[in-house]
Amino acid sequence: MTSQQQEAGVRTAVVAGEEKPDGFDFTPIRDDFHKLLANVGNQLERQWPRRYSQVGSGQMVLLQLVRLAVLNYKTIAFVCSDVKDGAVRDPRFCLATPALNRTILEIIASTLYLLEDLPGHTDLFFRAAWRDEQETLAKYRARYTGRPRWDAYISTRTAGVEKLEKSLQISYREKQDINRVLRWPKLGKVIRRVRADYPNSEALPYLEFLNDWVYRELSTQSHLEPKGLGEMGLFFLGMADLQAISRQDPDGVNDRLEFKLREFRTNQVWTAVTLILSLATEIDSHFEYGLKEKFAFYWTLFRAHSETVEEFHNERYRALLI
Repeated sequence: MTSQQQEAGVRTAVVAGEEKPDGFDFTPIRDDFHKLLANVGNQLERQWPRRYSQVGSGQMVLLQLVRLAVLNYKTIAFVCSDVKDGAVRDPRFCLATPALNRTILEIIASTLYLLEDLPGHTDLFFRAAWRDEQETLAKYRARYTGRPRWDAYISTRTAGVEKLEKSLQISYREKQDINRVLRWPKLGKVIRRVRADYPNSEALPYLEFLNDWVYRELSTQSHLEPKGLGEMGLFFLGMADLQAISRQDPDGVNDRLEFKLREFRTNQVWTAVTLILSLATEIDSHFEYGLKEKFAFYWTLFRAHSETVEEFHNERYRALLI
């Protein structure tokens, strides 16, 4: 079933007043799943392969990416939880989660790009950081030079970027023409670069899948583009507007809003679970930390309850976990 067909089915169910199927209870497996995610970061920190011994900075970048992704996932899990733990959660907190999921997705893209050529792309990563800092400082100088506090702040940051410049051996030509240093790519540009430089990459079809089926929707919601605002903003409209849109009485409007909010929360949680499981599986598969059977267990468990997990599994992890 495509995502469009699934959404159409949900809309039909809302109109027909059908009840949402029982959800999946994460409580019995939550702690073990979270320990497995933490273990991936711990393995990265403690068991860096000898073949990458000259790329210690790559270890630092990947460790930060993985642990930030896990933090985003756990934040989504917390704000969307319906466990009675004493925390006061507005059910609408789930509407803030698309941006967090989008960040996890970007982390997957960055990770897969780094792993295509870890030494070369780690160097590119820090060079892109140098370029970003240079462009930021140029804007600060143009706007704030002459203000004592800003002058001191700019001076401190300039000293830092000069140290980075020296360690990266930025050339005179690169300093004169900053465009010689590539920016770090977002998902779309990751795909273009991988397609051009690594046309036989096993990760390329998966990156294209992420871009086609996940990235656009999360971006629409995160940036509150018209479609995204239409999906999320209706929970903040007045009753008169909602009745005019739905042509239902207040009770019908409230029932529909409750259903749609539960559905939105469920979709975001399963997206978060799928994305973090994807990232952790990619790390374990590349570095061979021996966690394949545990990840295979969770893919099997979760895909029995979520079409999102099923689609990701069929796209990449059915083969990767063999």
